[in-house]
Amino acid sequence: GFAGEHFRWVPSPERTLHFEREAYLRCAVNLSPEPMPLPARRRDLLASVPLVDGMLPPDASLWYVAEPL
Repeated sequence: GFAGEHFRWVPSPERTLHFEREAYLRCAVNLSPEPMPLPARRRDLLASVPLVDGMLPPDASLWYVAEPL
C-alpha cells in the first residue's frame, strides 16, 4: 500500500512523473500541456480531475493499481 520501503520510477513521457509503491500501487502526474497516456489494465483509486478518453489531462494526478499481465 502507501506505507513501506518499495519505491521505483516507472518510464513515462517527458514532463510527467510516474512511480510505483507496494503491490502495483502507482501514481501518475502530468506536468505537460498534453494528455498523458495511461495503462489500459488498471483500477483507478483517486484522480485530481476526471480522465479524458482514458488519459490523464494536463496538471493532474492519478493514483491507481496496475493490473499484472
